[in-house]
Amino acid sequence: MTSAEVNVDRLNAERLASVDKSMREQLSSDTNASLRSDHSPSGDERLLSLVSSDAWKAEQLSPRLHALVARLAKDSDNHARRIIALIERTIPGYAHVAKSDLRADVLMVARDHQEDWYRALLSGTSPASLDHIASVTDIARRRLHQGISMGDLLRAYRLAFRETWLILIDAVGDDSELQLELLQKVALNLMVHVDTHAQTIFEGYVVEERQQVRNRDRLRRELSSLLFTRPDDMTGFRELGAALGLDTDMPAAAFSFRLRDSHAVMLRVEESLDRVAAKIARALGVSADSFLRTLSGDLLLVWRSVPLGHVGFESDRKLAVQAAAVLRAVPDVIAAGVGLPGSGPHGWRIAAEQAMRALEVHAESKRASHDAHAVSCYSQHVLIDGATSSENALRFFESITDRLALEPNLLETLRTYFDFKQQRKRVAAELGVHPNTLDHRLARIEKLLDLSLHDVAWLARLQVALQLWARSINKTSG
Repeated sequence: MTSAEVNVDRLNAERLASVDKSMREQLSSDTNASLRSDHSPSGDERLLSLVSSDAWKAEQLSPRLHALVARLAKDSDNHARRIIALIERTIPGYAHVAKSDLRADVLMVARDHQEDWYRALLSGTSPASLDHIASVTDIARRRLHQGISMGDLLRAYRLAFRETWLILIDAVGDDSELQLELLQKVALNLMVHVDTHAQTIFEGYVVEERQQVRNRDRLRRELSSLLFTRPDDMTGFRELGAALGLDTDMPAAAFSFRLRDSHAVMLRVEESLDRVAAKIARALGVSADSFLRTLSGDLLLVWRSVPLGHVGFESDRKLAVQAAAVLRAVPDVIAAGVGLPGSGPHGWRIAAEQAMRALEVHAESKRASHDAHAVSCYSQHVLIDGATSSENALRFFESITDRLALEPNLLETLRTYFDFKQQRKRVAAELGVHPNTLDHRLARIEKLLDLSLHDVAWLARLQVALQLWARSINKTSG
């Protein structure tokens, strides 16, 4: 092999490597620029800037190379199929393309790009026209909605350009004169072509991704608003749920998370909610798009679907465990309330109200000042809510504690009796009294209220009465 041939081979390898490097550098540059600037130019401004900054160098090919490229152009379809086969074999995100309708779209794009490339070489004019840039932008947007990641999309283009260069090298063969012309006249323009596509794909994909996020945020706000303002709108509920990918036929439980710093969240609502929601999703082991979320004052409300048939006490326990996992993993939230699962817009709304009520009751309880990270389930407070739902029901329970308050130590004795699960030795030890003294107090309670502490129905009422009494004491002392 002559020194000239060695130099040509070396230059070939360098040009081939430059194709990959160029796209990677362009992606890095575009990413940094995007992070530095909050202002994005309009679509027309962006297209014009890409066309005006096109560094394509017009070069007339020699008759021999022109004829060779013309022959290759006639085989664009086979070249496109060769490129698609390589992409499907190499990129995991495209592995399913062969068995989907996406393949026809990908093949059409590859064929069009090949034809545009060969046409540009033959005419000596850049393929980066407004129409071409707009087409590549539309392709980037489509791929987002087709589930292709930007990384896979850029890699597909890198492979396509590498293969395009290899096709030219194979066609030139050992002809050193054409090899040199290929390097001098075509390689630089190929890298310019790569840069233009990398920038166009990145910007088109990111703009569409941002728009998609904004659309989802708007849909979440609309669905959340519907739950509280139009709970009878079943059609709107289903349409908005479907647009968000939520199964509105399933019952949903609601979580109410108290934010550590609601003011900071309110300064940049959507950005902050996205960040917190992503952490919650990781703690729950699900996608952030699998649940509905909204802000209500200093509370973050989250609705999550519960499988049919899993809405009883076992589900309530699991939801409490999930809420606790969120509190451990997400420092932005400091307390959680859990509502019972409900179906339809009315059920979802009631679940959220219950979750908020659970947090409210927890904040009123004596434990709240000692256990800021506790989970409060509405199921724990449903009897109390029933007791306070009407004035006469509240008076009934207050009359119980009023009667016991006539004699010292009886209310405290009864509360301790329940706290220690009616184990008399432990209760007596906690109160610091002799077991006989405890027996006397319990007998006195039974006489004053004309009941038996072995009556299960009365035990439930006494516990509700004691909880309401404890809440009233906390309010008074607070």
